[in-house]
Amino acid sequence: MNKKDNNKNWFLETFNQKGELYEDYLGKFPIERTNKEVNFVIKSLNLKKGMNILDIPCGSGRHSIFLAKKEINVIGVDISNFMISEAKKRLLKEEKNLSIIFKKGDLRTFKSNKKFDAVINLGNSFGYFSDKENELVIKNIRKLIKKDGFFVLDISNTAGMLRNLKEKSKNQIKNKKFIIEEESFFDALSMKKYLHWKIKEKGKKGKNLKAVLRLYTFPEVNKLLTDNKFKITKIFGSFSHAPYSLESPRLIIISRAI
Repeated sequence: MNKKDNNKNWFLETFNQKGELYEDYLGKFPIERTNKEVNFVIKSLNLKKGMNILDIPCGSGRHSIFLAKKEINVIGVDISNFMISEAKKRLLKEEKNLSIIFKKGDLRTFKSNKKFDAVINLGNSFGYFSDKENELVIKNIRKLIKKDGFFVLDISNTAGMLRNLKEKSKNQIKNKKFIIEEESFFDALSMKKYLHWKIKEKGKKGKNLKAVLRLYTFPEVNKLLTDNKFKITKIFGSFSHAPYSLESPRLIIISRAI
């Protein structure tokens, strides 16, 4: 796989132009998982009814809607028109009137007249851009949070991944309906992982999706946060509140705006 095949705006193609393809094959998550992740956020931040939360990027709204069901005021923001449309469709299926608004916006530049009690960025939704632009994400999020408000960042545990990460690798996801062939390339100089998925389904033409993720270690994230007026308060290795270690599947950082 040639990493040059991946352009810098890959996320617009994957989550917008091919958003339906992503949702159908890679974007479906069990309700139990979403519920666990949202309960983790509520418990960790001691969120109360009526608090104002920003979910950015919100994708198709799975976290936003669960938070709103807990009587928390939520604004979900995503750069993808398709994802915002899907989030609104999900919302329409809910029986209750939930305090939630979905808006199109870029996490590097999104502005709001209100400041939030907390901002959440879950599911490896950090590291989509250049290092400079990734820092712009942190700077912008800091502007959106009240003083003493919280920021939750959930990414893969890069330190643990590096032990077994190969420069090139292939994997296959298989079920009765389709096969997904995943090919990845890791550039150790840029710390970027280039991913390509080829989706094969009987009777249908093969389709492709891609992603480029800048993998961040804890020291790097710590510097980004402290340089932009955040203080880390808690670190976890999973949504079960397990302590962070080299073997942890996730790196979940909770920081406070100072």
